[in-house]
Amino acid sequence: MSISISIRTILMAILVVSASSLFAGCDSPAPADRLYSVSNSLLREYDFTANGLVKIHDYGYGSLVQLATTDGLPLQVLARLRAVEDPTTISYRSFSTTFDPAMLPSPSGYADGYYLLALFGPLDLAVRAAVERAGLRVLDSANPYGLLVKGDSQAMTAALSLCTTEGFRFIRAVYPLPAVARLSTLLLRWSTGDLADLSTTNVVHTSDGNAVVHVIFYEGADAMGAFSLLQSYFQAAPSEFSNAWVARKDRLLPALESIQDIAYIEPFSKGGLSTNIAVKQEVMNIEPVWPLPGQPDTGYDGSGITILQARIGVAH
Repeated sequence: MSISISIRTILMAILVVSASSLFAGCDSPAPADRLYSVSNSLLREYDFTANGLVKIHDYGYGSLVQLATTDGLPLQVLARLRAVEDPTTISYRSFSTTFDPAMLPSPSGYADGYYLLALFGPLDLAVRAAVERAGLRVLDSANPYGLLVKGDSQAMTAALSLCTTEGFRFIRAVYPLPAVARLSTLLLRWSTGDLADLSTTNVVHTSDGNAVVHVIFYEGADAMGAFSLLQSYFQAAPSEFSNAWVARKDRLLPALESIQDIAYIEPFSKGGLSTNIAVKQEVMNIEPVWPLPGQPDTGYDGSGITILQARIGVAH
């Protein structure tokens, strides 16, 4: 065991040293306004000098660039430019924020945990791989150009040393994953008092008004340890609900603040008969679609539902 730990320590040290030496001097945040994705073939075909082009990152097949102006560009060139969304915002579920494009994230002091990274621009597999090589575990994406990651201070320091191909900072901002981003919108409204009670919703709740919820853990998390901690915040739900808990509104956010390995808490929803299977709130969750345990008339059973209709134009 001591040998494996020492090898991992050595490898991580090599990784940090390598990242620092390869990307030294990368102190400038990437430009954040008037950004465009453009193919590298167009960059070779057309001279953008008069348009104040600043190249930010080369993906190999195309590049992220800043153009001071698009005035005077031929229509056939304009048609091949794709405007990029504002990279100074990041949102993940119920969390959203805007940040100063000139700020630089702190280079150190990160505890082992979950973080949202706002990156320089559009992501591809190579961008994700670079973040993972720094030692961070990528769990999800954030809008418009961000990642949800897990890692410690050593991995975060290595990731913050990453640069684009043109020498700009890879990471624009770092945010610890907030509790509000791990709770369904309806439960968040209920827990903060914006929704008085659950009687007007399709959420399954107890006679005293508490919600029946499903708790999802991150892949690779210590689920058993988190399960033990959950018992100090929630009560086990009735046996007809699989992997469910009964939660009071004042215990949801404290549980999320205390147990960082919880990825998401969502409510169990009541089933209901409907002849409309279009996308709408009460049938988006899987729970309303099929019958609740012991209640065969509360959802679809598969009969009378057309899955596919094909017209081949051949009559018999």
